[in-house]
Amino acid sequence: MRIKDLIMVSMRNLWRRKLRTSLTILGVVIGTASIVLMVSLGIAMNQNFIKEIERMGSLTTINVYPSYRYDPMMDKNPSGGSVDEGMITDMTVASFESIPGVAIASPVLELSLKMTADKYVSWIQLKGIKPALLEVQKLKIAEGRLLEEQDKLAFLFGSEVAYGFYDPLSSGGGMWYYQEGNEERMPPPVDLMTARLKASYDMNFGEKAPPGGTGMKPVRPYNITAIGIIEGQGEHAYSVYTTLDQARAIKIEQDRYNASVSGTETSGTGSKKKTVETYNNAIVQVEDIDQVETVIETIKGMGFEAYSLMEYLKSMQNTSNAIQMVLGGIGAISLLVAAIGITNTMIMSIYERTKEIGVMKVIGAKMKDIKKMFLIEAAMIGFLGGATGLVISFGGSKILNFVGKNISLFGMGGGGVDTQLSVIPLWLYILAIVFTTLVGLISGYLPAVRAMKLSVLSALRTE
Repeated sequence: MRIKDLIMVSMRNLWRRKLRTSLTILGVVIGTASIVLMVSLGIAMNQNFIKEIERMGSLTTINVYPSYRYDPMMDKNPSGGSVDEGMITDMTVASFESIPGVAIASPVLELSLKMTADKYVSWIQLKGIKPALLEVQKLKIAEGRLLEEQDKLAFLFGSEVAYGFYDPLSSGGGMWYYQEGNEERMPPPVDLMTARLKASYDMNFGEKAPPGGTGMKPVRPYNITAIGIIEGQGEHAYSVYTTLDQARAIKIEQDRYNASVSGTETSGTGSKKKTVETYNNAIVQVEDIDQVETVIETIKGMGFEAYSLMEYLKSMQNTSNAIQMVLGGIGAISLLVAAIGITNTMIMSIYERTKEIGVMKVIGAKMKDIKKMFLIEAAMIGFLGGATGLVISFGGSKILNFVGKNISLFGMGGGGVDTQLSVIPLWLYILAIVFTTLVGLISGYLPAVRAMKLSVLSALRTE
């Protein structure tokens, strides 16, 4: 028989027993919808993890720190090496850049400064870096531009820095916050791009001097130019950036001032014991996400501490995969029950059509045609059940995401991240329909073999 004829005969046979066929298909529908929705919850969880991590910062950025806490009173580090060993210097940063897969490495020189914007005051954490690092990281700018090497007394601000300014004369401190239950946020007290900015390492700068004065020499503040505001949240949101040269210049003056106040002498770049300039930490930007783990291991092998958001993501993904396996297993139980139902339906069909099978053999039907007919019927049940289950899964996914969105609107969502409770990718649709069809074929195999081997004489005697 032609395959077209076999399909038509199989469809008629299923249609003749509509109720039984419908109930069997219903079992497959429930099994398919269960397993697809369960797996979609795990996929959504994994994607939400990635979104949250990416909101925190780049997955290809590695933060490098010294392997021990530097003690200026010691001539050796705890591991027995020299003071400079294990510290981050220009030479070690150059060695980081030579690691295969590294796009750029930059030292980070951090300074705590007091800044004023018109009448408002704030503490800022200034970070001196290579401007090229920000270009490689492809930072998005809300206003202005990125840093350039030739910039002098120019700062690049994170999106949250402006909210840290307060009016020192205000009794409430003047801090700006999110309002609970309201998506809209009050504007910051200052516009850093237009305000008159000054910065100083004097702790009392911008504040009202205490009665009797501080006894400290006055410090001339720096006139600062805001060149840009970084867009979005994440690791850059609360940071202020300038060039390495500018940060060094400020630090040299700060160290000289502190030395003059304390009555000690320093070298041009810091304490008299250190002859090599060291940095708080370094940032290593990797070219490809697949190379991050290898680069981290290489840096750790050089005697430094290295951290990346990839490590947190992997931990989250392991948790997500475990949950996904449990949820998928629960759905698979429903599909297993449906497979047993298909086998039962096909066996009952053989008992009811025994005489029909005998007649088919007498008039010349081939054994393989009879086997194919039953296999096609079983596959059709699996296919129709799978297709219907996918439609229900699609609707269920939309409902879950709608409910999740409303929960987020009422302030119960995930901290500004556009989360989804259920995600069904195209590959899951394809895999589900192929899998349910195969389940039907496998479930119908033994009944098909049984029908093929049925004795003609026994079949014809059957009433």
